[in-house]
Formats: sequence, structure tokens, C-alpha cells
Amino acid sequence: MSILVIGLDPLLERTILFERLTINEVNRAKEVRLDASGTGLNCARVLLQFGASLRLLSSSSEEAARRFAELVRSEGMPVEYTPAGTAPGECTTVVSLSQHRTARFTTYTGTPSQEAKSQILSRYPDLLPGSRCVIITGSERTGFGEDFLDSIIKAARDRGIRTILSIHDAGTYRRRATTGKTRPDFIVVSGDSSNRIPETADIPGELEQLMIELLSEGSVPVVYREGGATLSLSGTGEDSLLEIEPVAVTPINRSGCGDAFLAGFAMEISEGGTTADAIERGHAAAAMNAAQLKPGTIRPE
Repeated sequence: MSILVIGLDPLLERTILFERLTINEVNRAKEVRLDASGTGLNCARVLLQFGASLRLLSSSSEEAARRFAELVRSEGMPVEYTPAGTAPGECTTVVSLSQHRTARFTTYTGTPSQEAKSQILSRYPDLLPGSRCVIITGSERTGFGEDFLDSIIKAARDRGIRTILSIHDAGTYRRRATTGKTRPDFIVVSGDSSNRIPETADIPGELEQLMIELLSEGSVPVVYREGGATLSLSGTGEDSLLEIEPVAVTPINRSGCGDAFLAGFAMEISEGGTTADAIERGHAAAAMNAAQLKPGTIRPE
């Protein structure tokens, strides 16, 4: 049995490493690297390093798909790209080693065509047999939309396959709680700025209400916040809220920590673990990722 990852946000990520960054000064890089990235690919890479059997389905232009294939060839990544997609997003990650700081600058070009969506939906059912879990990753900015997500989740749930949704946009979760036709088993919210989730351990009323709505509709919400407690609502009543502290680590590069968390979480869930155990495994994966320069990996090169 394998894990199927649907990666809707392929990225080419350039990482620039500095010993220390100084504003209004010339800063000379120690190292520059280019990696195939994005939530789906990073999550799949970490799952592969955990020893999972997996398949990754994504969409990209033919030229970009060839470039991705070159970058991941040595990793043995079982990735399949449908050819009608747009050019991948581009990301520049700046790392200050001595200051333990990371800044990311991401751009996406265009939105997927109807043909690109149709190609994924056409190929997707062929990959479901033998899958024990489906992970849907991406960003609302990449433009696949609610109907597309409904189709992906429904096809998996009709076959009794567990689904985990991780889309980087708070609005997507809110609509899924109130208007979505199909609910995933788990919704994992990465605590980046686009989701407007603060790093403090206190839970704003709006976030708590959203989590309650998601739970009432049949999805278990998990909120991963880098540097703060990960939150989960797993039932009703006062004891339903879990707050689990992350693993303490001195980071080299924080890029990909949320993707690694998602991989660890999904690996544990696919093996029948509890939500709490899945969060702990996710934290361990995120900590291992933070100790690497390459984003979306838990192993030294």
C-alpha cells in the first residue's frame, strides 16, 4: 500500500546562504543551490526518506517538468507530471547562518488551464488503487479551486481511502467548513503568514471557531505553527483541544519545515497512529528538516 501525494504548487527554489546578513551592506553568499521544491514534492521527498511507498502527481509545463526530473533523478522520486500545466512558481530563500534566520520570496506565474485540471482528474483514479492515504497540497493562489478539491477528495473517500488536505490559504479552510461538498479526514494548516495564524500559543477566538466548524463537519483540524504549539481538535468537549510543543532545535534553514511536518503526520496516520502521535512525528520531521540547508529533507546530503 502506498501514499499518493497530489502536488499543486511545484516550485523551483533557490537557496542563498550567508554567514550573516547586514542591511545596507554588500553581503557575499557562502553557497547557492537550486532544488525542486513546493509542498507536494517536499512532502513526498520526506515520506520517501521515511521509507514510505509513494507516488506524486503534479502538473507543470513540459519544459519545467524536464527540469524537475533532472533535479530529482538522483533521489528516485516517483513523480508524474501532467503536461498542460503552467510554469512552476519560483522561490528565493535567504538564510543567515549565524542569526538563525530565514526569509522566503515566492512568485507564481499564471493559473492552471481547464485542460491541466482535466488531465489530473483523468489520471488520478488510475493511481488510487493500492493507496492507503491521499495528501492534497498546494496553495489557493495556484488556482485549482473548490470543485477540483471536491472531486479529488470524493474519489478517494468513495474508495475508503483517508484524505489529508493542506492548502496554504485560510479562506479555503473556512469555505470547506461552510460550503465544501466533501470533507477530508484531516485538514493540516501550516502556520505561515498567508493563513494569518499567530506564533503565540494563545488561540484567537476566530481560529478556535474555525477549528470547531471543521470538526463539526467531519474533518479533524490540525494547526502547525513553527516555533509554537501545534493545535488539534479531535473531539467535542473541554478535552478535545490538543496543544503539543515542537522539538527544540537550532535551525539552519526553516524552509520546508511545514512540509516535513505534513509528511511525518501523514506517515503516522497512514500506519494507524493517533492524531497526537502523528503530531509528535510531524514535529520530529520538521526538526530534522530545520537542521538541513536543502528544503524538504530530513537527511544530510
